[in-house]
Amino acid sequence: MTRMRRFDLPGDGESEAVSDGSLFFVGTATTLIRFGGFSVLTDPNFLHQGERVHLGYGLHSTRRTEPALQLEELPPYDFVLLSHLYEDHFDREVDTGAAKLGLTWNGGDALSLAMTGCFSPNEPIPLGPDAGTLTNRNVVTFVANYNITDNLAYVFQNDIGWQHDANAFTPGTAAEWYGINQYLFYTLSECWKAGIRAEWFRDDDGARVTGLRPGNTIAGESFAGHFFDVAVGLNWTPTANFIVRPELRYDWFDGDSLGGLRPYADGTRDDQWVAGFDVIFLW
Repeated sequence: MTRMRRFDLPGDGESEAVSDGSLFFVGTATTLIRFGGFSVLTDPNFLHQGERVHLGYGLHSTRRTEPALQLEELPPYDFVLLSHLYEDHFDREVDTGAAKLGLTWNGGDALSLAMTGCFSPNEPIPLGPDAGTLTNRNVVTFVANYNITDNLAYVFQNDIGWQHDANAFTPGTAAEWYGINQYLFYTLSECWKAGIRAEWFRDDDGARVTGLRPGNTIAGESFAGHFFDVAVGLNWTPTANFIVRPELRYDWFDGDSLGGLRPYADGTRDDQWVAGFDVIFLW
């Protein structure tokens, strides 16, 4: 017999201090963890009692209990943590119908092309009054890399995405987003590379851009319009698996918001200057 349980998470107006948190056990390795304002779902497995999963190498496992929550009952979450890709940790019900494809073409030393696409019928709407509802989401990316000289390279990237019923401004209608990124890299030495980046992103229906982290003034806000940025920076690669990337960037926005806030400076400005760096370690 299936026993239904009520599952309530703190609302937006309640405390999100790092001293507060909750853990809800769904079953097998599946848990929903809320801590510091984020919700993390681990090893999603929502098969029903008596159903079998494939573990690989001819092995099977049978689920003995019902999950404490059904897949469609999940509240919105920020991340999925997958420990390993066996079906008792990431089952076919979770990944129903999702398709990924990729194509590459190498024209020699000068030009190379790549295209990827991800098509899924079961993704949560991120923003607006229907946030958390599962609908069809699709994203296609095209990348072209052209080596102008031995030291100078140009990269062009185009992204197009759409999701059913995800329009934050007109609920129940589709949302679209798309953009173009352009990069110019100049190799200074074996360890140093200089670059400039220009990006344009259009969020047609307020479905993709919002604030993150607890206490962010624009968290949950929806912005429909054009986002631009220009950045200059350096790449320092002292070893093959270690990269440091400082940059200076200018962002600006042209569009509307659902709640009247602006995207920068705690919801008060349409532009910002940012200086920063990141460190990448590959293993």
